[in-house]
Amino acid sequence: MEPVLPTPLVDPGRTALLIIDMQNDFVDERGVLPVPGIRRILPQIQVLSDACRRRDIPVIYTVLVHDDTYNLNPLTRVRFPSLQQSGLRPGSWGVEVCPELAPQPRDIIVRKRRHSAFYGTDLEIYLRNLRGRDAIDTLVITGTTTNVCVESTVRDAFARDYKVLLVADACCAFDEHLHAATLDNVRYIYGWVVTTQQVLDALASSA
Repeated sequence: MEPVLPTPLVDPGRTALLIIDMQNDFVDERGVLPVPGIRRILPQIQVLSDACRRRDIPVIYTVLVHDDTYNLNPLTRVRFPSLQQSGLRPGSWGVEVCPELAPQPRDIIVRKRRHSAFYGTDLEIYLRNLRGRDAIDTLVITGTTTNVCVESTVRDAFARDYKVLLVADACCAFDEHLHAATLDNVRYIYGWVVTTQQVLDALASSA
């Protein structure tokens, strides 16, 4: 059964938008690990980020970064051996956020080394203090890939008692079945699955 949506769905003063790993290496066909069909979610993330900026809602990007000074996770080395030689490297074109979603001056960029945006990063410090201590309690989450970095972030946000809104049509995975499985997981326990239009409507009604 679909969980009842919280009321209000979005309180602008207590919400942040997360855009997970929308980097050239994932978004552009010339990238190291292009995600099939990912470009179809660009318009949704664009309109959400623009709407959030207009309401002074923090927009936070994560970028996954690998370099040659530390070892990749052992399973990552096996399943994605190309990443041992190239891709997602600091200072490269591939590690940058795709130009269609280019961060604006007031946006925040969080660099991460593992799948979750919380693990070993400053994300929680930002969230706990951007609006005053612990004011932010809701995360609107978008990006790629749904079943890996997005879901890892959703689970960690849930464990930290954030209200999670996963935007189904603003996320993408390598496989639609994996995408759908994450949506089911989130509906079951970790948060609420919403659409871009539901978030936009909630923002409009809160004006």
